[in-house]
Amino acid sequence: MAEVKAASQDHILANIDTFMRNLPYTKGFSPRSWQLITDVEILKKASVYDVEKMRTIQLMHAIFNMNNNKMG
Repeated sequence: MAEVKAASQDHILANIDTFMRNLPYTKGFSPRSWQLITDVEILKKASVYDVEKMRTIQLMHAIFNMNNNKMG
């Protein structure tokens, strides 16, 4: 995500980034990379491997995740 921070310092690159992030919402499509979400099980307590006592997190594309945070 360092490239996002660097691009935010340049007016032209920031405008391009804003356009690319808003495009799926304004035109109503979902990029393929945003459709891939990986479920990962993590332990709630150390050394307790019972599936019912684990926590599921979802890993998604970073830009999709940032857009979701912004919209939420």
